[in-house]
Amino acid sequence: MSTETTVTPANDLEKRSLKFFAAWSNSDADELLGYFADDAVYHNVPLAPLHGKQAIEGFLRPYFQAVGLDIITTAIATTGRLVLSERLDILKLQDGRTFDLPVTGAMEFDENGLITAWRDYFDLGSVERGTGLSFG
Repeated sequence: MSTETTVTPANDLEKRSLKFFAAWSNSDADELLGYFADDAVYHNVPLAPLHGKQAIEGFLRPYFQAVGLDIITTAIATTGRLVLSERLDILKLQDGRTFDLPVTGAMEFDENGLITAWRDYFDLGSVERGTGLSFG
C-alpha cells in the first residue's frame, strides 16, 4: 500500500498538507521536520503535546524504528490558515502486520507554510490493542 488521497486540494495549504501526509511513507524524520516551525506543537490528543522541533524529533525517530505509516486522506477543508483532514492512517508493524486507524486532524500554518500546531484525534486504546504497542 502506498500513501494516496481521494481528495483534490483546493488551495496551497491543502496541497502542502497532502505532501506532508505523503512524506510519512518515507519514514524520514528529517524530511518531516522540515514542515514544522521551530516552536511547533504536535499533539496526538490522547497523549501529551510535544512542544518544539526537538521534542517532535524525539518522537519521530523511535516511532519509525517501530512503525511505518501510509496515509489515505478522505476529506480535507481549510478555514483561514487551519487545514482539517479526515484520514485512514495505515500503521505498518515490523512483523508485517498492518493496522488501519481512522484519524481526524487539524493543522495550523504560519505565513511561510510551516506547521505551527498539529492536532490528531484518534482512539489510542484501539491502536494499542490492534498493534500490541504502548504509546501512553
